[in-house]
Amino acid sequence: MVPKIRRGARIKTPSSATSSLRSEARALLRGPGYAIVPLSDDLASSLTTALKAFEGQLSSWGRHPPPEGYTGFTAFPRKRRVEFRPGHAGLGNLGVLQQMACQVVQTYDSFAQAFLSQVALAPSMPAKDFLCITDSTPEGSGHVAASSLEAIQYPAPDANAGPAAQSANCEAHGDRGLLTCIFADSIHGFQVQHTSGVWKDVTLPAGHVIIVPGYTLERATCGLVKATTHRVVMETSAAPNSRNALVYKLRARECAILNLYPHLSPGTASSIPARFRGPIAVSELMHFFDATHESINDSSRADRLDSASFGRPIKRVRTEAATVPPTASTPQAQTQNAQQSQVQGIHVVLISRDGCAIHFRVMPTTPLQKVFCAYAAKRSLDLDILKFLFEGRILCPDDTVHKCKIEDGDIIDVLLRMIGD
Repeated sequence: MVPKIRRGARIKTPSSATSSLRSEARALLRGPGYAIVPLSDDLASSLTTALKAFEGQLSSWGRHPPPEGYTGFTAFPRKRRVEFRPGHAGLGNLGVLQQMACQVVQTYDSFAQAFLSQVALAPSMPAKDFLCITDSTPEGSGHVAASSLEAIQYPAPDANAGPAAQSANCEAHGDRGLLTCIFADSIHGFQVQHTSGVWKDVTLPAGHVIIVPGYTLERATCGLVKATTHRVVMETSAAPNSRNALVYKLRARECAILNLYPHLSPGTASSIPARFRGPIAVSELMHFFDATHESINDSSRADRLDSASFGRPIKRVRTEAATVPPTASTPQAQTQNAQQSQVQGIHVVLISRDGCAIHFRVMPTTPLQKVFCAYAAKRSLDLDILKFLFEGRILCPDDTVHKCKIEDGDIIDVLLRMIGD
């Protein structure tokens, strides 16, 4: 039986704590990429107790894997992870830990939503409209929440191993949700990536939580808060012991619509890029996230990305620069247009997420690899970090323009190969 979690339980936040949340939330808008927030004594004590319990269980499972039925546990080469999602019996019959997870979710969720409300108020957006998109603690109606609690253990690095084996326990990635709250027993190991690409060590004082904004929050705030790339690096000099963390991921309901642009002040709204202005369903946003991010928690994800289509196909509007008329309905006209394409080539546009468009004229028999290499050279980018999508499909570089049914004026989306949760 899945324990019920009472929706709406809230921690009474002292005015000093509210002031701290407000300060850190507004600092997040200035671009540090993370917030470090002090916890109340009660919440810090609750999380510390739960963390020790999960640490013992994860260490035990590291030696003796759990029996079938504990579907929330996964062992990786450099970390162990167990996930609890409200409404789902992820911890099997492990009653004590499951009940503890329920209590942690209830208090952690209150803290995360309090912080989120301050983020919403910072850019002059109504918090009540912002919070209605979250999906955290169901009332036991059979609904499985999108938000989740994870207990993660990074074993102590081997002092005799080389530098490569002592680091990158959790590779660089971005999170899909609204906020990720991290409570850990080690002050070292966590790093965030600056917009310049430089990695910064983040020291976590005792009794504090690191809050990292996710992909959904970036879209929900129209880009005012940027999703942060982060990682865990374990080195023997700074981390002689294992690192244990309780991570709460506050996510949005998939049926929710992100459309907060109309609530921005005129001055703020004028600076918002066009790609953030229109409404979008969270489900559609998550389809796009899955199409562009390989998962750190699924080793088989990369293989599926090379051949799968994600979400519903998106037919992009062809550019006005097309030089060949639309394909006619008669076979004779189709043959004539195909012959013209063979002689003149066709016009295609490669557009990146930042709006940069590169135009090419190619032949139908041109291998896509040649087009991709030309694009990477023009943008001074490493080809290995790029993905190319057409109508929602990831393109294979060995295919030709004709095989992929790319026509004159078509648009190819260019995305960075990214890692997500």
